[in-house]
Parts: sequence; structure tokens; C-alpha cells
Amino acid sequence: MTRRQVSVVDLGDGSATRMLGERLHRALTETGFVRLRRAPRYNYGLIRACYDAARAFFDLPESELHKLYVPGLKGERGYMPRRFETAQGASRPDEKRYFSIGREGASVNANLWPAEHKLPGFRELIMQSFAMFDQVMYELTECLGMVIGVPRLADGLAGGESLWRIINYDALDGSEAPDAVRSCEHRDASLLTLLPTATDSGLQIQTNKGWVDVGGEPDELIVNAGDALAIVARAHGHHLPSTVHRVVNGTGARRISAPFFGHVHREFVLDFASGLTEGEFLDRRLEEIIGSGVAGEKT
Repeated sequence: MTRRQVSVVDLGDGSATRMLGERLHRALTETGFVRLRRAPRYNYGLIRACYDAARAFFDLPESELHKLYVPGLKGERGYMPRRFETAQGASRPDEKRYFSIGREGASVNANLWPAEHKLPGFRELIMQSFAMFDQVMYELTECLGMVIGVPRLADGLAGGESLWRIINYDALDGSEAPDAVRSCEHRDASLLTLLPTATDSGLQIQTNKGWVDVGGEPDELIVNAGDALAIVARAHGHHLPSTVHRVVNGTGARRISAPFFGHVHREFVLDFASGLTEGEFLDRRLEEIIGSGVAGEKT
């Protein structure tokens, strides 16, 4: 029997919102992941510009980047150096560096930025891209909400702590441990994760038949269900699995990835039967990973 592959869905055919939601729902039900073509509001040209800017950012001297590293923020804002984050249950740290931001002026923690003269236009470009992802997240969540019986699901994103993380996997240079991997297996805590196709291969999902490469064309947007959506869907009689995934070493070339983790606000009730809110869920998740060094959102 062949392994189940990640479905490819084209959303640019002018279908009505509910029909788009049904197609997205059907694909996510299969593996928890879907590759989208012509996703509403998605701007591939902007992503290409961000990947170029990301290379310039991570090429800054480590001493400059370290100014944006605040250990107490646990990777939720600013810079995270290589081999500083270890997944829960893993014996080795991940082989990556990353930069995280949230909404300007509306976040628990303020964003941290490199000096403008070091990277002219970087802050403006990144915030423009964040706003684009925010719109895509709303559109897709609205479509799904109609199908699973939570019509106000997208409204819950207002005030949520959505997070955008730009990840740099340096080219493997032989200093890595023999069993080191770029990102250990994990699930996302988010409602949905939006992931532009990375600059190199390596993303895999776990299936009952083993690990499967996700793949993806450069202009596609990969979307996966997170733990929060799995809870909401299950509470309304639907199955949208939050699938374990990882990033393997692949070719060993430098790899840029940029996952956007969508979160509803902390008071949003994920499961009315138990009364579980987003805030309680995230606090519980944080308790589970304290001491492991993981920031909770990876890919």
C-alpha cells in the first residue's frame, strides 16, 4: 500500500466561500496538511522578498543578532541562536536559528528589530508580510468555521497572539552531532499554521505508514491544522488531525522557512463541554514543555 500524500487544492477558481471551506476541510481530514494553490490574499512575490531579506538578516554578525536575543521571551519575540532550542523529549537541540514577531502595539511582548541602518526597509517589509498572513489566516479560518459549525471562528483571531517565525537552517558544516536533525518531530499548538514553501526540501509528516515528504511548488502555501483546531473540530464532531511533523537534513543546503502560527484570543472557548479556553490550553501546553527549552511553535 502506498503512503498517503499531501493533497494539492487550488482555491483560485472563484468558488463560493463555503465550497472553498469544504475542499480545505476534506484535504485536512486526510493528513492534517494541505498544499494550496492561489490561496486567497496570499502574495508569493512578497514572500520572495522576505526570503531575500531573511538571508540578509541572518548574515548579520552574530554579535548584532544577539542584541535581539532575550532568554525570558522563550523565542516568542526576537532572535533565537542555533542549538539553543530543544524539542520536548529530544536529546539534541535543533539545527536552526530564527526570528519571531507578533502584531505591533497589540502584543504581550513588544517586537524586537535590528537597527534600520543595518537592514533598511526590513521592519516595514516584515510587518507588511505579517499583515498579509493575518488576512490569509482570517479567510481560511472563515471558510473552515462554516463547515465545522463554528461560524465565528475567524472572529476569534482578533486579539489572538498569532506569531510569525522566520527560520534559517544553516548549511550543514560537519560540526553537527551524527544524530542531529534540523527540527525534531512535533505538533503545532496553533489553530492553523501557514507555511510558504521553503527554499529547500526537508519537511515531512508522520503517517501510519511512515514519514512522508510534504514537497510543494515555490508559489504554493502549505497549511496544517494545529492542536487548537483539532480540539475545536472534535468538539463539533469533526476530525482535523494535528499531525506530527519534522524537518530532516535533506540536501544539507541552507534552508529558509517562514511559518505563521494563527491563534484565537485567550478567552475563546475551544471546547464548550469542558469549558477549555485558548488561554488555559496554551498555559497547559507551556507547563508540559517547561524545562525542555522549546518555544512551542517550530516547523
